[in-house]
Amino acid sequence: MASNPQADVKPLTLHAHVSGPNPHKVAIVLEFLKLPYQIRLWEFGGDFHKGVKGETFTRINENGRVPALEDPNTGVVAWESGAVINYLRRQYDTSNVLGPRGPTEQDRVDFEKWEYFLLTTLGPMSGQVAWFRSVLLSPFCGQSASPPKDPLITQSLGITTRQKTKTHWIGT
Repeated sequence: MASNPQADVKPLTLHAHVSGPNPHKVAIVLEFLKLPYQIRLWEFGGDFHKGVKGETFTRINENGRVPALEDPNTGVVAWESGAVINYLRRQYDTSNVLGPRGPTEQDRVDFEKWEYFLLTTLGPMSGQVAWFRSVLLSPFCGQSASPPKDPLITQSLGITTRQKTKTHWIGT
């Protein structure tokens, strides 16, 4: 039987709240890498002990946003989903499960360009649409309009769809 390289890893702490996509991204990576972790949920707002803008949490992440990750195995504290995911890949993805599929510089660049495309373009644009639909179109606001068509979202989704037909590992 093969040994589990993560067997001696102490559980990491993922700081999150119940809404928003970014803590989920980190949880998915933790699951893929089979890392033990616990989730600490925070509330929006400035409550000293429970809020992401409160003093207790801002000692972990001075930006007062989730996700944040504490790793008792290394003493590292990371925040911002991309930085947390990159840390997890560097530290724990020894089999290159989530990283570039090849050893060349071009392989690394190809991986990074899609990573940054997701973090800087597709992710934020999708987040704006989700916010518009969930907040502005909620029954509490009395709005009934459709979200505006954003050409950048349409273009980004088209780019992603075309790339999936050319690259076997995207989305698998």
